[in-house]
Amino acid sequence: MGKLTIRGKASMNCTYDMVTLEIEFYKDGNTANAAMDAVLTQCESFLSYLDSQGVPINQISMEQDEVERHYDEDNEEYYYTASRKIVIRMSFDMPFINMILDHVRQQNYDIAIESSYKLSNEREIHDELIKQAVANSKHRAEAIAATVGKKIIGIKSVSMNNYSEDSIRYCDMLAPDSLRYEKPKSLDLSNQLAANSTTESESVDVEWIID
Repeated sequence: MGKLTIRGKASMNCTYDMVTLEIEFYKDGNTANAAMDAVLTQCESFLSYLDSQGVPINQISMEQDEVERHYDEDNEEYYYTASRKIVIRMSFDMPFINMILDHVRQQNYDIAIESSYKLSNEREIHDELIKQAVANSKHRAEAIAATVGKKIIGIKSVSMNNYSEDSIRYCDMLAPDSLRYEKPKSLDLSNQLAANSTTESESVDVEWIID
């Protein structure tokens, strides 16, 4: 009997199906109270609009409140910047995203929006890729063993990188397709945009027993 170590690889193109929108309201003011009052007013107006569109507000997360004091160049006069960040975790829905952006544009909020995309079945995808990578390794090992009249009879060891899954589980993820919200008609073409995609991959080093 002998041993043969072969690296197997597998990859898969996957379309993102989840999106996180981080929405931050911010405003400067001569006093902390004035700055925070403006921020809270805009945030409440925004949430009121979402509520009117049937969005469950309790599925929107509070991320951060902050008030900072700034000095001018002479280090004498100062002003305040207040901010509030909220987070919407949702299944990908381009018309819903456009609805939010269109409302923000019309209301001229002092706001910053950042989006990030994820896969809802990331763990299952990587479990499948590991199986495919092992199968790839076996196929290559069998081809090599056959050249010297040997066969694969078992596995001695498997080595692979530890897969680091995102710790956030989307158990309370908003599902826009279940809501009756008003899609922005002025953005008909943008409403048809598809989600981005990513290539997920796995590799394994398998030590095969040959005889």
